[in-house]
Amino acid sequence: MNGQSKVSLHVFGHNQIATNLYKSAGYRITDMVMSKDIDII
Repeated sequence: MNGQSKVSLHVFGHNQIATNLYKSAGYRITDMVMSKDIDII
């Protein structure tokens, strides 16, 4: 073993099915990134 103690993954915010699947497997949400489209003038 190389000393790694964590597995992380990325799930798109709109993918509720994947979020639920990973939460049921013991994963927890640790980060959240939000964005907003803006008009360029």
